[in-house]
Amino acid sequence: MEKARTCAFQANYHFIWATKYRRKVLDGSVEVRLEEVLKMIAENHGYQLLASRVHHGDHVHVFVSAKPKVSISDVVSVF
Repeated sequence: MEKARTCAFQANYHFIWATKYRRKVLDGSVEVRLEEVLKMIAENHGYQLLASRVHHGDHVHVFVSAKPKVSISDVVSVF
């Protein structure tokens, strides 16, 4: 739970992205670099990256926390 000056909030979002045709390309160094880029994006935009994980090399789960002022579509468009 985060607190602002006049409210307390908890806005967490779970996103899942898959590769085209579910090709297994998210492994090895690509997976490591993807995790680094996701962390960088979250830090640059003031979001908190709670978790990110690549599954089976063909899709990634991202769990992000953002302030309620930020719309979900803005968060998705950044990632």
